[in-house]
This record gives sequence, structure tokens and C-alpha cells, in this order.
Amino acid sequence: MQDDVSEDRILERDDFKREIARRTIEEFTENPPADPRYWYIRTTSGTTGSGPMLVVSPVPDSAGWLSGGSRRMLCYGALSIRLRTVMAVRYDDSKDTMMARVLPIDGRDLKHYLAALLADFGPQAFWGHPSYIARVAAFMDDGLRAKITQIRFGGELFTRVLREFFTSRFANAWVQGHYMSNECGVIVKPSCNATPPNWYHPKDDVTVEIVDTDESGAGELIMSKPLTDRISVKRYRTGDIARMHGPCACGEQITFELTGRKGHDYIKLSGALLRREEFDRVACMRPDLLDDYRVIATTVIDDEGLKGKLILEVYCADANRSAARAQAIEAHFLKNLFLTPSQTLGEIITKRLFVPLEVSFTSEPFPLKYKTVKLSLIS
Repeated sequence: MQDDVSEDRILERDDFKREIARRTIEEFTENPPADPRYWYIRTTSGTTGSGPMLVVSPVPDSAGWLSGGSRRMLCYGALSIRLRTVMAVRYDDSKDTMMARVLPIDGRDLKHYLAALLADFGPQAFWGHPSYIARVAAFMDDGLRAKITQIRFGGELFTRVLREFFTSRFANAWVQGHYMSNECGVIVKPSCNATPPNWYHPKDDVTVEIVDTDESGAGELIMSKPLTDRISVKRYRTGDIARMHGPCACGEQITFELTGRKGHDYIKLSGALLRREEFDRVACMRPDLLDDYRVIATTVIDDEGLKGKLILEVYCADANRSAARAQAIEAHFLKNLFLTPSQTLGEIITKRLFVPLEVSFTSEPFPLKYKTVKLSLIS
């Protein structure tokens, strides 16, 4: 009999930590699996404000998600993700033998020596964040990129600029996105070719619903799925915003479009994390410079590759919209806005990971809506 520890109420992250994460860890330790290779021990990031947690769950479909190519590159920033993915892809389920060579790298490896390392390794497939993979592509020549047959990505919204970048750089690669929750694991089937980027079909054992929708039909994604044979999660608040669509041309009946985090309170872009609370902090430091703001984030391609771009739209109640004021606002954000734990926007621009900040003025106050969105991603 299945022990469903959740109720009909919507589960919050703290509920998950208190009830479900604890129970899955207890089950794992009290009844160790016969073959632990097919279990994940996931560490969440804690970016939603309630701290990290550990969750364990079986991964019976790991072969389907992580097959393809005998030499694989892993491009993830978090050590825990690299470790668990290495464990999941190194073995052939049917032959019970090691089947793949795996090269996991992080941002510290994006140095001059990476080109020689990649040439020696000869990767055939990539998994990771799309902006991270794009940065690695700068260290590969045309011949090496032509040998890439598969790119699987997740963790960031897939913009049209990113799609253009991968199409132009990796002509022979099958590019496929996936969507998963660190708490609950994989939520969707492998993406089909009949939908735009960031559209997904839920797995057969996953139920999705959209609540608190706005005028466009976008609302918070609520998810239900089994985690183990005995424990399931029902109506978990993922914190992601999505929109439902009709049946897909591929035959799937349920399709949803992922549009970002709840309230767009943070956006992952080109290896950086844009957090609304950080923009609010910097804006509040200088109320004499601006009264309100909005941020438009996107990606661009130049001769050096893929880069992030920010456009800061500013409202000033005193109607002073001079060039000198725009320069002062730009200098303030470059110096004080952190896009990583240790790097400011100015430092990231100096490293040529982002193009220069654009500051523009609006003559009218920003409209107040039921859901105020201050960070927007142009896909």
C-alpha cells in the first residue's frame, strides 16, 4: 500500500523539507537499495530562501535520459550535480559495464588550456546549462564541434538566441531540453521537435496544474508525482511559472510552457544569477538617482560568442532624464550589483561575459499590476 505523506493542500517548500525529504532519507537508510547506482541523492540549492535540503529517490529511467555518446561533457556549476550525473551515466544498464568516459568541468576550467583538453578528449555529447555549453564552444574548432551529436540542457530558459547559437555552432547535434526539480527529479519527457523552446510534456506518472493564473493564462506550476514505491508528493508548489497549451502535433495531449520563476524573482542568464532582491537592494541605496526600475534580460551573439545583456529601464519622478544621470545610474549598478557571490556586474562585463549595461528612461510610472514583474527575460 502506498504511503502518501502529502495531503490535498498545496505543499510548500518547507512542507516538503519537513515531511517528504525527511521520509525519503529515512526510507533510503532503513531499507538500502540493492543497487544504489540507480538512486539519486540530490542537494537543492536553497535559492528560494528556505535553505538547502537532501532528497533521495530512485531513477529507473536514467538510461533513457542519459544515453548517447561514449565521451560526454558535463557543464554544471554545482559540484553535487556533476557528481550525481557522473554516477548516473558511467554504466550500461543492460551490460552492467562501464560504457562512457565523462569529463565534468566548471567555470574555473574555462582557461586557455581547455582547448587542448577538449581536442584530446574528443567529446561527442554535452549535458549542462546552455549558456555554459555555449562558453565551452569558444574553445572548440569547427571540426571538433562537428563531432557533437547530442546536447541536453536544463537549468535555464532556452532563448531564441541560444537556439540560433547552437544551430550555427553544432550543425550535427540533436539539441534537447529537459525540466526537472531538484526536490522531485525529472518532471517531463524528452522534448519533442514539434514544440518551441521551453515547451514540455509531463511524464506519464506526473500530474501538472496551473494555479493563480494572470490575464495571459500564466500561473504557478503545481506538480504531483511518486518519489519512491511508498512515498509520493501531491500538489507541490514548484515556484516556476508556466502556461498550459493544447494537444501537441507529436500526439501528446498535455503540453505546458515554462516561462520562468514565480514573480520573475530571479533569472539564470549566461552563468549569472539575476535576483530581484539584489536589484532592489542596489536601487534603494540611491533613492536620489531613481524611483523605480525594470530589467530586461536577454542574450546576444557577437564575434566572441554568446553574452548576456541587461537593459535597465528607469523612472525618475523629478523628470530629470539627462545623460549625466543615466551615466551615474550605470556606474552605481556596475559597482554595486552582484551577479555571482563574488563578482559585480562591472567585473562580469570587464571579463566580456556580458555586454555593457544599457540605461533608458521612461516618462510614465510603471503600471502596478496584480503581479508586479521587475525582471523579464526576452526569449
